[in-house]
Amino acid sequence: MFRCAAVLSAVALAGAGLVTSASAATFTPNPVTGFTMSGTVTISRPYTGTSVCNISLTGDIAGGGASGVITSGSMSGGSATCGAFLRPNNFPWPLVPNSTTSATMDMGFIGLLSACYGTANVAWANGAPSSITFSSTFFPGGEDCYVTGTLSVSNSLTIM
Repeated sequence: MFRCAAVLSAVALAGAGLVTSASAATFTPNPVTGFTMSGTVTISRPYTGTSVCNISLTGDIAGGGASGVITSGSMSGGSATCGAFLRPNNFPWPLVPNSTTSATMDMGFIGLLSACYGTANVAWANGAPSSITFSSTFFPGGEDCYVTGTLSVSNSLTIM
């Protein structure tokens, strides 16, 4: 009898929205203005080839840490196309923590003859510094492209 009442009470509380699930992943510290991500990425495009580029991205983390946004970025070095003919575009890029080991980031790159863009599910590693890793991440928008590489994250930014 008591067991049945406990189950019915839990069902009633859940139905009323009074039982909550585990909290969502968040960036910490927060808010942060002007954190950076930098490193080397390889962008492979079927029609225009492969470019290895140094990339630097700048962004902000909202108060509460539930999301961030990449506000600007640049590419240089590596392949001759980096920066001049291939560069990041379509800012801002939303950045959302999924768990302590992953995040989602919208991205876009424009080249001389084409663009590629989409949403990337990236691996996140908390550390000093933290890092994000693209493992042949596929972007289907525009000219299909794949991005591979690891970027270091400043400001001791972690996902909790």
